[in-house]
This record gives sequence, structure tokens and C-alpha cells, in this order.
Amino acid sequence: YAAPCQTRSLLQSGRPTALSYTSCGRNIVCGFCSGQLQVWSAASLTLEKTLSAHSDSVYGLTPSPRHAPYESRIVSCSADQTLRVWSCQGWYVEQHIHDLRCDRSGIRGVAFSNAGDWLLSVGTELCIWRVIPGRKGRIYLGLHQRLSSILGGDGVRSVAFGKGDAIAVGSRDGVLDIMTKHPGPPPDPAEEGTVCMGSPRGRANTAGALARPDPGILVR
Repeated sequence: YAAPCQTRSLLQSGRPTALSYTSCGRNIVCGFCSGQLQVWSAASLTLEKTLSAHSDSVYGLTPSPRHAPYESRIVSCSADQTLRVWSCQGWYVEQHIHDLRCDRSGIRGVAFSNAGDWLLSVGTELCIWRVIPGRKGRIYLGLHQRLSSILGGDGVRSVAFGKGDAIAVGSRDGVLDIMTKHPGPPPDPAEEGTVCMGSPRGRANTAGALARPDPGILVR
């Protein structure tokens, strides 16, 4: 790598807090402490779109994998306790999820699996979401499992997917865990306190089909 071939200032929009390429490589998405997202052309570094994404600081951005069986998406997470799924074709919100069980730190990180069929979010608990194909090319996130008591005692700080959907988890108390996927249904995901807007009326089971909504989850 040599010196930068192009440079643009982002400071006029506030302090940048998250950055990601889209899976196709055509755009760079930047999140800010104001909750705003900006979409830049990766070729010319010109600003293409500004999005009012969140009501608090954007903590993380993750692109869907390039070879996922659906069009390119970006998922953002924020201190406002929400996840938002963005379509990279038109830059509209496809799904909005509010996890009321987060603490004041909100949702601190997010990551797709290598095949794009799972998503992790890091809040007070580690949440595993199944990516559900919908009609007309849409996708939805269905809560598959919450993990809290088996992890480090001081809270999860970062996660990453590995080979075979293994999950590496780093906690605030300095513990690194490796978790592997096992066959069979998960324990009750305890979805109370999760509000999903823009998703079908149901959640994913282990086969990816839709089951009846759990009591206490509001789906719009």
C-alpha cells in the first residue's frame, strides 16, 4: 500500500464511528455519532446519499457476504438499541429491530456469517439471528437464540464468525470463547422485549420456516 490516492474530509458531518464497504465494492458506508449514515462512491469518493438511520451513535456496520443468495445488504447497529437492515439497491430500511433488553450502551456490534444465513448482534446479550428469505427478494431477521449466562461474566464486547459457523466471542473481562454450532432446536430464545418492524408475523425455527410468534414479541 502506498499513500492515499484520494482523500475526503468527513468531519463536517460529525465524528465517524463505523465504516464498511458494501459487498459489491461499489460503495463505502460511514456511520456517525449523530446516528447518520453516509453512502460514498468507492471509485470517486463522492457523497451519494445521506440517511437518517439512528437516534444515537452508530456502533457497527456489517455487509452481507458477496456470495450470499440475495442482493447486497448492510446491517447497522446503534446505541439506540436498534438494528436496521438496509437494502443497497435504493438504500431503504428493510427491517427495524428494537431490543429493549439492551442496557444504555445499546447494540455494540454486528456480524454476518460467511454464508450470509446467520447474523450476530452484541448487546447486553449475544443474539443469534437467522436470515430468512422473503418474497420479492426481501430478507428478514428472526431471533434464533439469546446467549448470556454461558459467556464471560462482564459482558460481550466483540464477535466474529469462523469456519463452520463457529463463533469467537471476546468479553469485557478479557475472556475469549469459541462456540460451535450443534444440531437440534435451541433453547427457548425468550423473545420478550424485542420489537420487530418490517418482518413477517413469525420467527425462524431451526429449519428456517416460520413458527407462531412468541408471547411478548411485537411484530409489525
